Amino acid sequence: MNFKHVLAAGLITATLFGATNAHAQTERFIDVPKGHWSEDSIDHLTEQNVMNGYGNGKFGFGDNVTRGQVAAIISRYLKLENTGSTSKHFSDIHGHMFENNIKAVAQKGIMTGDNSTDKFRPDDTLTRYEMAVILQKAFHLPVKTNDLFYDVPNNHWATNSVRSLYSNG
Repeated sequence: MNFKHVLAAGLITATLFGATNAHAQTERFIDVPKGHWSEDSIDHLTEQNVMNGYGNGKFGFGDNVTRGQVAAIISRYLKLENTGSTSKHFSDIHGHMFENNIKAVAQKGIMTGDNSTDKFRPDDTLTRYEMAVILQKAFHLPVKTNDLFYDVPNNHWATNSVRSLYSNG
């Protein structure tokens, strides 16, 4: 697997969900349009057991992605394990299907939950800003340019992460 597949996964999770398409479907998932720009990355990451879909033949194409799902994707891709040692305790993940994945990414500082509470919010929809921060932290991406999109304020909490993703292509 390479960074482009993970970046594609990030783009898939952050921007694809919510999109609809009426083309033919992939053989693996009945809801992924055949020939869609994300099809090869979805298939590759599924073959690598990084992403699994819902288990009913559907990937969830068009669905929002949750913070817990992204924790699972990142921890599986990086092969992170929950070591049991963390300084952060989340009150809302006990018994959650992605509890170990969440703990694993938290232990590495890739995802931190809310700064002002003890919550991770595993079932909340992930934002594009959050995804930018997660990808930058997971892959230690440097900021190579100060270019920025017109709709991202210079003082936004995710500005450097957005710059990092943009400048690393």
